[in-house]
Amino acid sequence: MRHTGTRPFACQFCQHTTTHSSVVKHTMSKHSGEKRFACPDCDFRTVHSSSLKLHLMVHTGVKPYACPHCDYRTTFSRNLARHLSKHTGERPYPCGVCGFRSTTPSSHKRHLMTHTDVRPFKCQLCTFQTCTRSSLKQHNLVVHLGSRPFHCDQCTYTTTRSYYLKLHKLRHVN
Repeated sequence: MRHTGTRPFACQFCQHTTTHSSVVKHTMSKHSGEKRFACPDCDFRTVHSSSLKLHLMVHTGVKPYACPHCDYRTTFSRNLARHLSKHTGERPYPCGVCGFRSTTPSSHKRHLMTHTDVRPFKCQLCTFQTCTRSSLKQHNLVVHLGSRPFHCDQCTYTTTRSYYLKLHKLRHVN
């Protein structure tokens, strides 16, 4: 069966087929919802032992992936790939509406929501609605708590956004 190209074992829930009876393992891990592998240090659970092994590095502090351009290190290769775009400027995910380019599929998806009327994150204190959790958090800090978390280390200037502080600090250079 292996060399004939036939895949007689099929999952009853999806189109997955295989040449051996591991379809039972596939069904259990993909469709049962059972997360058999548990972290001994926190509430993390997963269906794959390999995912647990990666997760455990979070607790040990092991960060095997290092940036060749700076001192950034991370536990996961996907985080390093995302970080490297800061050095290369690569933004491979273009928006078909406005041309904005994103560094990751998830940030691309978030950006696309800005072109729709979908605003799933709603402020419980006013009528503000947004398409990202981070925008709602920023709104609550600034509007309802009066927070100005970014402080200039050379004067008394404070602001609500890191970008504004970055622009402000240019005044101290000249």
